[in-house]
Amino acid sequence: MDQAVSAPEPMTARAQVLAARMLQLVGWAGVAGLMLMLAACAIVAFAWIQRSAEVPPVFATDPKLAPAPHDRTVEPARLQLSDKSEVPLLVTQIAQAAKTNGLTWPAAEYRIVAATQEKPASLEVRCVLRGSYPKLRSMLAQLINGVPGFSLRELSMSRASSEIADVDAKLVMAVFLRDEAPAHSRPPLEVQR
Repeated sequence: MDQAVSAPEPMTARAQVLAARMLQLVGWAGVAGLMLMLAACAIVAFAWIQRSAEVPPVFATDPKLAPAPHDRTVEPARLQLSDKSEVPLLVTQIAQAAKTNGLTWPAAEYRIVAATQEKPASLEVRCVLRGSYPKLRSMLAQLINGVPGFSLRELSMSRASSEIADVDAKLVMAVFLRDEAPAHSRPPLEVQR
């Protein structure tokens, strides 16, 4: 009864040694964790492949959204900003937005910031508003959509306690204003005699 014991293949022996060392280093829990991580990676890869196959390409149906032909230049959209003479109207519009949304506006500070090389001229409004968060959000959405050049520079909110729904919001709002034309580009004033 001669049974020949065959030597294991070199690759199999290496794999067994590697598996034994891995088990010795990380233990059974580590091996199980590595197997779970590999399974999770495979599931994510499979889901990603399926999702990318299901997403249809998006085509612009509105001619304004369609890409411009390469033979003509595209003019940037110009924002119609308010003049400095419209500042009282802008302040009234901001106050009306707060009032229509049921916010209390105890006081506000207004100032016109002159244009610099880095920033255009703006009307800056610093105020404290009191009311619920949804009302405050509604007011800001109304101003963003209704006032050209409106921006929110600072916003901080606080509540007296977690039981009170109303917030005290400290805001710094800005409305960018149209720059006045330089003196050399203004038409000369006609003097009537």
